[in-house]
Amino acid sequence: MTREPASSTAAPRLSPLEIATSEILDDALQPATLPPASGVPARGVLEAAVLEALLRPPCVVAFSGGRDSSAVLAVATHVARREGLPLPVPVTYSWPSLPETDEAEWQELVVGHLALPDWCRLELDDELDLVGPLARGVLRRYGLMWPPASHMEIPLVEQAKGGSVLTGEGGDEVFGAHRAQALVAVFGHGVRPPPRAVRKSLLALSPLSVRERVLAARLTPKYPWLRPKPSRQLGEARAAVGAREPIGRDAFLHWHRRPRRERDVWEWWGRTLAADYDVTYGEPLLEPQFLAALAAEGGWRGFADRTSAMQHLFGDLLPLPLVRRTSKVGYGSVYFNRHSRSFAKQWRGAGIDEEMVDADGLHSVWTGTSPPPASWTLLQSAWLEETGVDS
Repeated sequence: MTREPASSTAAPRLSPLEIATSEILDDALQPATLPPASGVPARGVLEAAVLEALLRPPCVVAFSGGRDSSAVLAVATHVARREGLPLPVPVTYSWPSLPETDEAEWQELVVGHLALPDWCRLELDDELDLVGPLARGVLRRYGLMWPPASHMEIPLVEQAKGGSVLTGEGGDEVFGAHRAQALVAVFGHGVRPPPRAVRKSLLALSPLSVRERVLAARLTPKYPWLRPKPSRQLGEARAAVGAREPIGRDAFLHWHRRPRRERDVWEWWGRTLAADYDVTYGEPLLEPQFLAALAAEGGWRGFADRTSAMQHLFGDLLPLPLVRRTSKVGYGSVYFNRHSRSFAKQWRGAGIDEEMVDADGLHSVWTGTSPPPASWTLLQSAWLEETGVDS
């Protein structure tokens, strides 16, 4: 999906519950919107999607060393060499002062395997703090953004002025677990399935009202700052969506691309960045034609797991250890850094909806060891209130 430059629409406004939970609430009843599959293999569709970005150099790829960004980088490199185009440039952030974020071994494995001559590595400190100087400029200009760490894209697009950006956004959902996997585990292999798969299968086959009730109980958050009523509302909203997830993998991919407020809010920010920096912004793993092709290719069952999907699509382009990688790195310390901790320490309770949020519970979370991302929009909302900027 390419986000073209230019956006004159106002920034989306978040609801009180969305601010209190950093979670965008979607309409569960929207229909699927994928186009019919073209008959081109999913890999071929993906190659066509990245070609568009390669034709507008410099083409930079947000590259962390994870499987999704590595796949996009590998496909873009393959297409560039085949078509005689300038090679994509991976752009990687690193935080030497935060060793828990280090993925250098994986990154070097992929870049070396692809034999890329250019690799932009940006060493950062606290620049991406949720209320640091970079975020403050965005918050003052546009008000609350979502996701709250959206400003992390700015150093990336600065490397691509006048060109294009590719990201691996969407891979977790496109290649991740789905309801059909539990049923396949129970009925598809001729072996005794684990009890958890049986329970998941029974729930997947239950009536909608049962699924909603069970999921509402499971998905009601236990955030220390969120009062009981909004907590129940969030659980019910999550359940209304989760209960309607189709069983088949092919149907899920169609359903995943339905109109969603979450996508609208996120794409507004992408269009804004594109306009500010004269770039095109591509998320090929979320391209509707790619999802349609992947749905046709995998059928009802889909691939056995994420590794199988990666091997099928990218096994000829990526080193096998990367294809099989299951580890992930957390970046919470990057965003809740020095500026956020300083603000949280002196915060006195302004800028929250007290009907939804318990100030003492929130302050306890913010001054703890690892403030969860669900509290990050509240932090920015409180900062805007204290600085007198209307969100």
